[in-house]
Amino acid sequence: MAPTFTFPSSDQIVTDGNTALFMCQTSGAPKPAITWRKGSQVLASGSVQVPRFTLLQTGGLQIRPISFQDSGDYTCIASNAEGSINSTSSLTVWSRTVISVPPTDQRVIKGTTALLVCTATHDPRVNISFSWERGGVLVRPSSGGRVSMRQGSLTIGQTWSGDIGDYTCTVKSRAGNDSQSARLEV
Repeated sequence: MAPTFTFPSSDQIVTDGNTALFMCQTSGAPKPAITWRKGSQVLASGSVQVPRFTLLQTGGLQIRPISFQDSGDYTCIASNAEGSINSTSSLTVWSRTVISVPPTDQRVIKGTTALLVCTATHDPRVNISFSWERGGVLVRPSSGGRVSMRQGSLTIGQTWSGDIGDYTCTVKSRAGNDSQSARLEV
């Protein structure tokens, strides 16, 4: 019986450093042999094993850890004496979201303005959001504008002793999260 796909591979989007998993479940008699290729390069088969690329017993392909050069099209080829079929899927690799400029400890004079800078680098295809916490409590912009947030940075005007504490900047995205903290002294 010629090979058929019971669960073909599908496109994957993975953040660099993580693991990609392509499925390729087949049926046929005799049991189809599975080969995975990227372009003309054989990555995994019964006799070939390239580092970071693992042929799973299910016929799937595991790539770990993922890097940018892994982006591209992957083809699962299932063949036996009765025939051969293939299924191609694409892998998109996103760069991980990280805080590139973390906030630094600040000591300000009471009544002046404190600025805690927090900047992140991220994949341009991914939306990011910033939040600030102090002592585990979310810091919200104030209606009067004394506390404001802009592109990740936190501004606290007319500082007073009640503003003292550890502030944590968190950036979140589909390509990873990151947090960094700084101390504010007034």
